[in-house]
Amino acid sequence: MTNLTVNALLNLKEEPASLTIHGSVMTPHSRDTASIEVAESQGINAEILLVELLVNEVPGPMKMTAKPFSKTLTEEVSEYKQIQVLYAENESLTIDIQIIG
Repeated sequence: MTNLTVNALLNLKEEPASLTIHGSVMTPHSRDTASIEVAESQGINAEILLVELLVNEVPGPMKMTAKPFSKTLTEEVSEYKQIQVLYAENESLTIDIQIIG
């Protein structure tokens, strides 16, 4: 899984503040699904939120398709500056969070 697109938006205009992470990943089967979850163990840098990309592979026709994923968090999100997406063994993508407000 190397074709991965991710965006993160921190909305400080509303109460409570919310962090929305969304994107897509290319998968080999047309019936696959993708989702993201906050990683159980966070790193040592409190400004980077670690999330895991989970792909549920469903056997079926081989057709590379983009699978969307999205998650919105509202608890204690204003301290984060970056998101690190863990998507394969020893592979990750780190992006800056865009701030609204």
